[in-house]
Order: sequence, then C-alpha cells, then structure tokens
Amino acid sequence: MSSKAGAVSGKTPSSPSVKESNGNDEWDQYLVGEIQRVKAERNERLIENGMLPFLKLPEGETEVHFFKELPRDVKGTYGIRKGFHVRVNGQDYLFAINSNSPVYAKILEKLQKGETTIKIVRAGTGQMTRYSVIGRPK
Repeated sequence: MSSKAGAVSGKTPSSPSVKESNGNDEWDQYLVGEIQRVKAERNERLIENGMLPFLKLPEGETEVHFFKELPRDVKGTYGIRKGFHVRVNGQDYLFAINSNSPVYAKILEKLQKGETTIKIVRAGTGQMTRYSVIGRPK
C-alpha cells in the first residue's frame, strides 16, 4: 500500500503547479463577477415578486430616507421582522428590523415626529453588529 493511499493526486498546496491567489488573478476576478451576478439575479427576482432588495448598511454612518408606507412583515432567517421601504443614495431597498429592537422604537419615534431621513450607524460585524440612531441629519 502506498503512503499516498486515498489521495486524489500527488499535488499538495505547496506544489508549484497549484496556483495561489494573489488578489489579481482570474480566480479573484471570477469570484467578484459571480458574486455581482448572483446579487443582481436575486434583486431581479425580488423586484419581479413585488419586493425590494434588502438593505445591508455599510459599517459607519448612513443617511436613510424612510417612505411613509406601512412596514410589512418579512419572514427570514432571524424570524419575522418589520420591513420598511427606504432609499439610500438614490436606490430603493427594504430595511428589515426586529420589532423588539430598541433601534426600531427609536425609528418609530423619529417617524412620528415627521423625520423621514434618519442617520443610522452600524458598528461591528456578524453577531457583534450593533446599530444606533443619531440626531437629525443636517
């Protein structure tokens, strides 16, 4: 029995014939293009079904314009959330937020006062992501 029993090929990641990613190769270009294609197709399907693409806030401060439309219930990975029709940088989105969140309550308070453009700050990533609402934009 060979010492390479069960191996698919004799090449290892350290073999010179295995191409490593350096940030400028075909692999990285393929991944970037494929991710953009998948996102575009998902957004097209959402729009065809009468929905908007979901808003994923970038880290930092974002000015979000809320339309005066009743939020709809959105079922997803994290349970049922309230989905608001919003606009960021000229693009319309669905902003889904947990109705038990303190940020949800702050957004409702600002909307009740007539403020439809609200600054939201996103900090952290993954499970450590936190959102906060700040004062009236200038």
